[in-house]
Amino acid sequence: MTALEIVSEISAILGWAKPSTIANTADTNTQRILGCLNRAIAYITKAHTWQCLQTNASFNVSIDNTSYN
Repeated sequence: MTALEIVSEISAILGWAKPSTIANTADTNTQRILGCLNRAIAYITKAHTWQCLQTNASFNVSIDNTSYN
C-alpha cells in the first residue's frame, strides 16, 4: 500500500476529498494526514529492535584491473 493510498483511505473515512497527489500538496488536510503517517512510521521503526536494520555488511573490493583479465 502506498502513502497516497493510505491518505486516500483516511480522507474517504473522514469525508474529505481524496487527494490525487501528496507530494508538494497545498491541501492542509492531506498535509495533516501525511504528518500523522510520518509520525506513526517513525514510532513503529523505533518501537522494536529490527534485526534487519542492525545488520552490517562488508565487501572486499579489488582495484587491481589485472584480476579481471
